[in-house]
Amino acid sequence: MTVTRVGKACALAAVGAVIGACGNATPPSTPPSGPPPINYTHVWSAQPGIDLFSRGAELVRATFESGHYAEITDDVHKAYPGYGDALGAPPGRNYNSNGHDDDGVIHDGWWIHEPNLDTSGHASPATDHAYITDYSATATDIKAVVCDYALSPDPTVEDPEHIDSSYALELHNPTSDPGPAGIAQTAPGARDPRATLPPTWNVFGPWQITRLSTLPIGNVPLGPAPPGGGSPPPITTPQSCVDWWKNQLHGWDLNGHLYPPNGSTTPHEPLQPQYPQWIGPT
Repeated sequence: MTVTRVGKACALAAVGAVIGACGNATPPSTPPSGPPPINYTHVWSAQPGIDLFSRGAELVRATFESGHYAEITDDVHKAYPGYGDALGAPPGRNYNSNGHDDDGVIHDGWWIHEPNLDTSGHASPATDHAYITDYSATATDIKAVVCDYALSPDPTVEDPEHIDSSYALELHNPTSDPGPAGIAQTAPGARDPRATLPPTWNVFGPWQITRLSTLPIGNVPLGPAPPGGGSPPPITTPQSCVDWWKNQLHGWDLNGHLYPPNGSTTPHEPLQPQYPQWIGPT
């Protein structure tokens, strides 16, 4: 997705450096294994009537954010806890971003975005503003579209150049167990001392990710009918995303893709606090 690219690649997740110091008498400690800390945040909003803290919206957020973090770790099982299992990915197996795997999931890629890594393996920091729309949820099935754009705190980064797609996400629960819901963040902007990034628990529980695909902007026909019949999935970005983008990025115009006004520069902002935060399971 071009909106989140920094340079030639997407800056949809970032890793902060871990810096330690020790005295002369103390040998240097071995860096902890596991996922690196994230220096890339998400700030979520949603179409009126959608509760960001509902179980369904929480799973949409976890799926989208996990896709970013999996690219950092290069392993879906080292992203948010439970992400690899929700995808049905065999342990120890990495997936390329083309999504050519016979797994039953309709997807373009396992991690959605490619971060802009520097020579030390860190990705450029940014804040991803994400919006949930076209949402429906039952006890067994969740569907949503996520539109987003990322802004860098670095004034030398001139992205996004344009916006060309959104994302369709679908999840299914074959059980009667909804899984552990997270603690709702009651004070936007205030950091809860219990919050971690990534979350420390398996947000997904028994839920399975059954669709993770891009929706281009423009008049594109419906996709193929799903196995067993039924209506084919739409593969175009909904108008609600376009309206949100244009409201967020004033002056941007739809001309095949969304483009900034002529002569304008890409907006920048300091790295924003994660919202909602991953505080812990209820």
